[in-house]
Amino acid sequence: MILRTSLVFLFLFFIGLHVDAQDTLYLLNGKQKTVKMYNLNDPDWVRYVKYNGSSRVKKLDVYKVFSVKHSDGTEKIIYNPDTVAGDPDVAWVSDYIKGQQYGMLHKHDHFNKRSKTWHRKVNFTEIGGVAVGGAGSLLSFYGIPVPAVYAIAVGRSSPALPDAPDIAPQFKNSEGFKAGYQKHKRNQRIKQGFISGMIGFAIGVVTLTIIEHQ
Repeated sequence: MILRTSLVFLFLFFIGLHVDAQDTLYLLNGKQKTVKMYNLNDPDWVRYVKYNGSSRVKKLDVYKVFSVKHSDGTEKIIYNPDTVAGDPDVAWVSDYIKGQQYGMLHKHDHFNKRSKTWHRKVNFTEIGGVAVGGAGSLLSFYGIPVPAVYAIAVGRSSPALPDAPDIAPQFKNSEGFKAGYQKHKRNQRIKQGFISGMIGFAIGVVTLTIIEHQ
């Protein structure tokens, strides 16, 4: 009886579920999720099953999802802007997402203005984080907030969109693309600053402990 009830529940759940060979959910933060089926029946959630891995049904807040691109190339826009509240339109958000994805593509790179090329660079944000975190360890317990303060400080500035040749012409003057790129870079600096700061703080605490016990 329990098995029959479970099967009926699953059947009812998957009614209206879009099933395809390989669809892609595009999120507002620039990330993507490849799925083999999804469901839009619930106005608050997008339920889906990952293309690879577990067949467990997962869910995403519908307000975090921009669109779903089907394997046949068609795209269904899920984002529904509230014009009264001042939400940006679909075109702006589409460029914003592409800007974040461009930032992800070059998250470890530095743009050289002379050669107009991207190349790997020494990450001064992480080096500074280790140094600041290590200095914060001198304050003992009171130095714990130092990495967070450093992360916020390095994440305040917005880097300019580079005049890179791999940016399509229509995006170079797009405010949405620029905002998305800068958002990703700020978040990246905050994350790198905090993690490296905590590493520096931990190294400092261990070093001071060893010195004290000698």
